[in-house]
Amino acid sequence: MSEVEQPEIAERPDEYLRRSLRAMSGLLHFISFILLGGSIGFLPLLVIKFGQGLWPYLAFVGVLGVAALFWILARGLQDFRPWARIATLVISCIGVFAFPLGTVLFSPFFYVLIKGKHLFAKPAECANPSAPETERLAA
Repeated sequence: MSEVEQPEIAERPDEYLRRSLRAMSGLLHFISFILLGGSIGFLPLLVIKFGQGLWPYLAFVGVLGVAALFWILARGLQDFRPWARIATLVISCIGVFAFPLGTVLFSPFFYVLIKGKHLFAKPAECANPSAPETERLAA
């Protein structure tokens, strides 16, 4: 009788967390592009509705700032940067209170970011310090 082959994820238990982090990064990229497109599309409508005052432009710059923040966080999560993990946890804390959509979107972020804390460790802090950094960060 032949042995039943175990799935590849069983050989590398962190593979599930890595894939989840990359999916979260993709979601943050998507949100940032939606915010970017929405802010560019709604700027003329804000100017028409509220006049030529400063308020529409401040709102535009604020939404662009949030879009840039989400994009930077997404890039940091893809590269397993510790600062991106902490910042995403803070954003998730805020986002969870936006019931129901924020709770659905950001609750899984908590689980993956807390369970995957060791993925963000520096190479000297890894369980296997002899492993090269490229292997630790490889997709």
